[in-house]
Amino acid sequence: MVHSYSPNGFIEDGSPEFKCCCGIFHIRTGARILAILHMLFYLTAITLNLYINGIGGVGVLICSLSLLFYASALVIGVILEKRYLLLPFLILQATLTIILSIMAVGYGIIGAASDSLLYAHKNVTMVRDLYEVHHFDPDDEKTQTLFSCGLLIALIVMAAFSAYICLVFKDAYFYFKKKEEMIGPDRGYQRGKIVADTLNQDY
Repeated sequence: MVHSYSPNGFIEDGSPEFKCCCGIFHIRTGARILAILHMLFYLTAITLNLYINGIGGVGVLICSLSLLFYASALVIGVILEKRYLLLPFLILQATLTIILSIMAVGYGIIGAASDSLLYAHKNVTMVRDLYEVHHFDPDDEKTQTLFSCGLLIALIVMAAFSAYICLVFKDAYFYFKKKEEMIGPDRGYQRGKIVADTLNQDY
């Protein structure tokens, strides 16, 4: 068993409180994996954009560098356990989750309580063009229903996934905070470190 000492008592590193992904990973490991995937996503998107469109001006270059800095701060934060570097990501991820949730709820209510979606299918050129690009009939009711339901499900899934990611990094933030606040006896412990079991030692 692995223990650490804090003002609130001993912290067990293997506790379910510090697990994520259905208990498969420790919260620290899960956050590191997600942070690295986040970085790879931005690197891929920026590389593809540069390959297809070139630099595209100073604004695009600054935006790309900002995204890389943002993702790098997240990776450094979870690897070195610097919780304050997680704050920008947590703020943006929480904001994204709220926006996606509002969009999903709003889309569902509008679709159920009004004819707005039917009007969009019949009169909005962009929507009709989107159907025609994929060789669908924009006036077919089954196609309209499938498209509308698919979009609603996609919004719900994205909101739920965004919320889960936010919770993982929130738990990682508070885990790092607990480690920073650890105060142990003089022998067998180091501040902020998970160390071997020394419960049976006499202090």
